[in-house]
Amino acid sequence: MEQALKMQLLEILKKQSSLLDEILVAQKNIHECVVKRVWLELENGLEKMRGLSDEFAELDGCREKLSSEVNFNSEKEIAGLVREVKAKLLKSKIENKILNEYIFNTRKFLKGIFEEVLPERRNTVYSHYGKIVKPELHNVVIDQIV
Repeated sequence: MEQALKMQLLEILKKQSSLLDEILVAQKNIHECVVKRVWLELENGLEKMRGLSDEFAELDGCREKLSSEVNFNSEKEIAGLVREVKAKLLKSKIENKILNEYIFNTRKFLKGIFEEVLPERRNTVYSHYGKIVKPELHNVVIDQIV
């Protein structure tokens, strides 16, 4: 009985490892799409990532149930696969962090440019009749891609 559980756990860990390989490739593709501004491919990549993530979460739930019944520290093969999966998860987290920092810095940069070009009016402006006038955005034409 325990041998069958170990085999199931091994199979799940192998599937998780291969899924993480696919997730890492998808993350790199998403990063490239963001940098190159290829929005349609980005949407496809995000959809693929959602499917892979859902599949991984499902496998992870099965793995947690099995790992509570099996002592995988005593099995070298299982322990090796667990380390491999954890290492790939760490790579995935690092890739996510890099992408999030890139997006944050780009957004901050663009916000600074727009603030310089179109400063927000923070003061209350009154018309000559004494009524509050809401600031309106002015059109700006940019002839270059930033």
